[in-house]
Amino acid sequence: MSICFPFSTTFEISENADDANDDIETNLLQQSGSLLRSATFLLKLYRAEDLPRMDSAFLHGVKKIFNGQEDVKELVDPYVTFTFAGQHIESKIIYACSHPEFNQELRLGLKLPSMCNKLTISVMDWDRLTNNDYIGVHNIDLSSISSDKQDGFLPTFGPCWINLYGSPREFSEIPSVLDILNSGKGEGVAYRGRVLFELATVLSETPLEPLIDIPNSEIVRSLPFQSRKKFKLHVVFYDATMLYEHTSMIEFEVSMGNYGKKLEDVVGSTNSSITPPTNPVFDGTSYYYLPWGNAKPTAQVISEWEDVTFRLETINQLSKTRLLINGILSSIKSLKLKHTSEDIIVRQYRQSLEMVIAQLIKPLPNAEAGRHHTNQLDRLRRQMRDKIIGDLIVNLENMKLKPDTTSKEFEETFLDICNNLQNLEVEPQNSIPDIIIWLLCGGKRFAYYRLPAHEVLYSPQKDRKGRLCGKLQTITMKWPGKESEIEKDKKKFLPAQVRVKVWLGTQTNEHDWLSSEKGGELVVYAETYENQVNIIGKWTTGGPLMSRPAWSDLTGNIDLPQKNFQLPPNWRWDGDWYISPDIR
Repeated sequence: MSICFPFSTTFEISENADDANDDIETNLLQQSGSLLRSATFLLKLYRAEDLPRMDSAFLHGVKKIFNGQEDVKELVDPYVTFTFAGQHIESKIIYACSHPEFNQELRLGLKLPSMCNKLTISVMDWDRLTNNDYIGVHNIDLSSISSDKQDGFLPTFGPCWINLYGSPREFSEIPSVLDILNSGKGEGVAYRGRVLFELATVLSETPLEPLIDIPNSEIVRSLPFQSRKKFKLHVVFYDATMLYEHTSMIEFEVSMGNYGKKLEDVVGSTNSSITPPTNPVFDGTSYYYLPWGNAKPTAQVISEWEDVTFRLETINQLSKTRLLINGILSSIKSLKLKHTSEDIIVRQYRQSLEMVIAQLIKPLPNAEAGRHHTNQLDRLRRQMRDKIIGDLIVNLENMKLKPDTTSKEFEETFLDICNNLQNLEVEPQNSIPDIIIWLLCGGKRFAYYRLPAHEVLYSPQKDRKGRLCGKLQTITMKWPGKESEIEKDKKKFLPAQVRVKVWLGTQTNEHDWLSSEKGGELVVYAETYENQVNIIGKWTTGGPLMSRPAWSDLTGNIDLPQKNFQLPPNWRWDGDWYISPDIR
């Protein structure tokens, strides 16, 4: 089948094509018969970080023999693949490094216009003895980094970090059904690292050199985009109900990137952020709950990221405007169900016009000099957003002057505005990772929930504040993996429903959270676990069979005698040690 543009000529398809070797994606996405222009994608690949362990120590010992490297510590050998319309190019391999610096420019020739609308960045782990493995994949929609309007622009991006998601980072030599998530199929359930790169498009012939080294001047130019600020994430857990049956104590882990993780042995270890382990209680019907009572567990994650709050605040402002218009449409839909007259419905629309115009006319957030670092795509998308919003306002102003506008015309206009705003909300350069909440039981991950950072981001301006920032919300956790891979008995049940408050902001704005949570008293519990072994019917804390310290942490690995606990300055004990009935 041939797909042609208007006024283009058709072409003949060869009947002798070798189906086995035919590159289907490339052929389908080639606009034969129309005027095509040669162009080149220039992808400056700077570095990656936070990549997970991918290999066993044994295999790395074999690799060390082959590539002659000594002192192998980080069991991953990353390289990056850049793919577009069936074509791809690979970077060099950086051996035994979870924070590789590539500093290469990858050049990929193409023809414009193209029917392919997706760029793919894949981070791979090289293996000599087995197939190379996916670490993570990130897809970029071309429409989000370019514009085909009359005053549009060619694809451009960065310098900016992209985040990778996939299967949990804990290494296992046994393949998991969740490994398919690393190739970009299905929703990733865990953060797996990030990549810093820059993309430009030039109209030219196919490049002679597909790979070149980036000069030092370009590397230095990317440094401001790597500067970071401290962010604080606060989470309060109010209730955990509708829990699936578990045979061990339950914890909740809160993380952003590698910050807050408990189970993984992270290079440059970060502190975990988890709730106290609690035994679930049967609710008498089908599910379990956690008996937290009046003592609500909290979690805090301190992390450092690039200050791209101006991008996230823009998403929030556009989203709130769209939700406002959706609310107007919903209320008028209710009037129609009550068989309200056309005149009253039109009057409701006209009364809403001023409200919508007032919301649209508010300026979008500007990047602050000295605080935010903007790139070419930021500036081009800002111009595009301003122009589209300006056109929407002019259209609404004209509707005010037309006395004979029908309710159907109003509805179509409002729906068109919502569609435009939804497209404008897309932010390809959001480098702050999602917040991920995991339900843990017996040292294993059972269910998760991903929360986009912008939805809980604090801003001093109400219109730019995340819609869920500091608000009580109910989250329904998900079983990890593709729907078809989830066990049959689990599909019938929810993993858990949890009521939480989540707040994210820069450290300078933390006073907003602290002032809003004055109703409760912050209490930190010191806990230690007594270990005993049964010898001939008698329980004892000693003896040759005792493999743990007499007092330890939950895992039994860290010696924690009660006398070793020391209070920080200006803190006091609220009472004596006691046995917690919830975690016995």
